Amino acid sequence: MRGMLHRLGVVALLAGSLALAGCETTKDVGTKIEEVQSKVALACSFVPTAATIVALFSKSGGEIGDMVRQICDALTKKKAARGARPMVNGVEIRGYRI
Repeated sequence: MRGMLHRLGVVALLAGSLALAGCETTKDVGTKIEEVQSKVALACSFVPTAATIVALFSKSGGEIGDMVRQICDALTKKKAARGARPMVNGVEIRGYRI
């Protein structure tokens, strides 16, 4: 339950910032988060948290295909394989493997 509330808070925060920047709706933001999560899951068997995706959108501008590639690349680097936390543009990639 706590995770779901956190996710909703993050979605609301992102929706507010994107709405100001590009007139996005909450539905659009939620859809983008879900799209990134499903594409990363298919590409590299990992589901990033909504907070991770929000942070990446704020750092990179939001090209979904590039974001998916960067997340998967970070997860497969040797450092990540040895226990170091994967990073993209200064954002720690958090989530879970499937």
